[in-house]
This record gives sequence, structure tokens and C-alpha cells, in this order.
Amino acid sequence: MADKHATSFVESLDGNQRNALRVILSYDKGCRDLRTALNLAKVTPLMKMSERPGLQSLAAQ
Repeated sequence: MADKHATSFVESLDGNQRNALRVILSYDKGCRDLRTALNLAKVTPLMKMSERPGLQSLAAQ
């Protein structure tokens, strides 16, 4: 059964935040902490990939 809190949190994200979460989870194969990924998606949704130093290097891989 899915974690109801995580499901509710993801449903509360807007489109940009969901896209940010997808990017984080798809490029950061070492990201084992979903909560950290969710928090990153919450605080960095409007930044372009080139403006996110941590994700820029992941996207280049």
C-alpha cells in the first residue's frame, strides 16, 4: 500500500514541481531518500536545469 502522506504530498505539487521531482528521481539514481527528493522538488520547481548546480551535473551524465 502506498504511503498516504507521500501520495497526498505529491498530489499537492503543481506541474512544475512534479516535473522537478521527475528530473530528480530519474537522473539521481543514488537518491534513495524520497523525502529529500520531494523537498528538492518543492524548493526548486521554477529554476531551469542550468540554474541548479547539483542537477546540472546529473543531467549532463
